Amino acid sequence: MKSKIMDKERSIFRSRAFLNAIYNGIVAIDEAGLIVYFNETASRIFNITLDKALKRPIMEVLPNTGGKLLECLSTKEVLVGYRLQGERVSLITNINPVFEGDKVIGVISVFQEVSEIEKIAKELESYKSINNQMDAIFVSSYDGLFICDGNGIILKCNKSSERLIGHKNEDIVGRHVGDLVKMGYIDRSVTLEVIRKRAAVTILQKLRNGRQIIVTGTPVFDSHGRIEFIVTNERDITALNKMKSELREYQLCAARKKMVCGQDICLPDIIAEDEKTKQVFQTAQIAAGFDTIVLIEGETGVGKGLMARFIHQTSRRRKAPFFKINCGAIPTSLMESELFGYKKGAFTGADPQGKIGLLRMAEGGTLFLDEIGEMNSDMQVKLLKVIEDKELMPVGATKAIKVDIRIIAATNQDLAKLLSDGRFRKDLYYRLNVVQIKIPPLRERRGDIFPLISHFLSKMNRRFNCVKNIATEAVDLLCAYSYPGNIRELENIIERLVVLTSQNEILPEHLPMHVTAENMLSASFADNENGLTLKQMLRAYERQIIQSAMLKYGSKTMAARALGVNQSTIFRKRKKTLRNAIMH
Repeated sequence: MKSKIMDKERSIFRSRAFLNAIYNGIVAIDEAGLIVYFNETASRIFNITLDKALKRPIMEVLPNTGGKLLECLSTKEVLVGYRLQGERVSLITNINPVFEGDKVIGVISVFQEVSEIEKIAKELESYKSINNQMDAIFVSSYDGLFICDGNGIILKCNKSSERLIGHKNEDIVGRHVGDLVKMGYIDRSVTLEVIRKRAAVTILQKLRNGRQIIVTGTPVFDSHGRIEFIVTNERDITALNKMKSELREYQLCAARKKMVCGQDICLPDIIAEDEKTKQVFQTAQIAAGFDTIVLIEGETGVGKGLMARFIHQTSRRRKAPFFKINCGAIPTSLMESELFGYKKGAFTGADPQGKIGLLRMAEGGTLFLDEIGEMNSDMQVKLLKVIEDKELMPVGATKAIKVDIRIIAATNQDLAKLLSDGRFRKDLYYRLNVVQIKIPPLRERRGDIFPLISHFLSKMNRRFNCVKNIATEAVDLLCAYSYPGNIRELENIIERLVVLTSQNEILPEHLPMHVTAENMLSASFADNENGLTLKQMLRAYERQIIQSAMLKYGSKTMAARALGVNQSTIFRKRKKTLRNAIMH
């Protein structure tokens, strides 16, 4: 008997120990409303010791919260998630009647402080917010994102990955990543490489839809050093590779062209051997691939028209018309009718059939507006409307006409200065200045001068059926010249040399005076090691000019005529030069 009593006491002790270990508070009353159980958590929450709670009426111990337990004795109803406001704390409680057969012998309340629940709820809400943010980033990422567990089982992928690889999320989640290789979606798996190497891996993948992607797999380790996840980032490089391929083909074409006639670009009359020029043409080629407005800037003669044609011929509009209009060469009164055309009978003297206009003639192609800075304000407004609305109104018409053209504009002026002077509209300037290509002057890309000399010499020899060549000394002088007129000036110089030089070899004395004079002046400054005064340098420079003119033209009369002075001046200065030479 004693042993049974001891076992029962031990069982009661263990039960109380288990109940005391529960984090929630527990209070129980009997049918008389007396507290029969009050665990340590309840003691902590209500700040009441066990000896002051047990065997006492619930309303004496817990006057603010005990009413609901007494109510449960009479109603026998279960209360779940009921909120009680104590003297110091707010509680969430579950209140259950305790039955012995059909009779209620007590009530038990299990409760928790609301502040703790609210803290957990806030933490859960914060976690939910972070999770939502991560999901939003995952879903909206332009790059493909692909997640596997440490064994290579696919957990999830985003829409970009579906688009790139051509699979559906629901079709592959739960499968091993190796199945994608077996099914032919990818040629190899970066995830398997990460599992094998236990490190981040980047590879190129070829997809069955023909795309090429660069893929980086990154392992995520748990606290024990095991791979928990592998996150894969996928980026499509098909377009980049295509551009590289086109550029490589372009360069090969340039090399072939250069072997034939010394040209460095697959278009006639374009030379690009200087690094600055190559960079400009690379920019132009990229711009050509996008149907956007291009503004070409550069000095007179740098090749703005040639650049515009290059952009057109390397664009998707290459098979459509290309029209050029020089805004500075057409009178203001005719500019509108030339660009927009007119209806028959629009004005006195108009063509009875009307006129289409260059904008409509360039339909589907490119309109090159050279010297755009010369366009008057009224025409600027009309052009802006064409750019923005893609439609025009012919002179005398009452209905606008839709047009599909690409506009390339060029100027040798500083449009920003014209803007500040009020001579060019801001709204048009900002619409034109989408892609800006600035062609450097020839003096800043000297790597092109010699190839251009060779090209123009070959061109003129073919045109005039000649076999002229040029001496190295003459080439050196031409390469050192500054070319204020740029490529156009160089071409004119070569043409004049081929036409006017009687012998087959072009020598330094055949070059124009302004070319040799500039080189003499440069040499005078460069060689001024003896500290000559300005007067002495000018005298030496003058002597070189006269000697060069005498050598070139063979007589004082012809030299004087070329230099724009009297023959007596030539005689006097030569005599003075000789006297100074004897004295020194």
